[in-house]
Amino acid sequence: MTFSSRSRLLVDYRAAVPARFPAGHALVESLPRVYALAESTPDAVQLSVSWNVLQAKAHLVWSESLGPNLANYSVPYHPGLVYRASQEQTVSSAPAGTEEFFTNFGLPVSGGPRGQGVRRDDDRERQGLQRRENHPAVGS
Repeated sequence: MTFSSRSRLLVDYRAAVPARFPAGHALVESLPRVYALAESTPDAVQLSVSWNVLQAKAHLVWSESLGPNLANYSVPYHPGLVYRASQEQTVSSAPAGTEEFFTNFGLPVSGGPRGQGVRRDDDRERQGLQRRENHPAVGS
């Protein structure tokens, strides 16, 4: 299911529930948002990647996010040379306050790290459709 079809499904759901349940009903009151609030996504972080010889892993270091409702950072991976959001995979999540991550995920492939970056998830977005930022591929 693509993002647009999921979005359309959610729009239809938001229209159908109030038509079938009275105002104040728990299902009406808990309807998820179709899109995240504009202020709910913190500013992008700066990412740098280096190779740690001792651990034989990539060392990702990012700047601290100043988002007041930051839940965690997600470390995504993209297997291809050309980034496509539909092919992105999550390697791991790191709690707010973490500013580094070591990984060798995807690195056995000749050519080194491709497609890794850092994105953040905001805890307010968990109430509705999650919006995730896409960051440029590192080392591709």
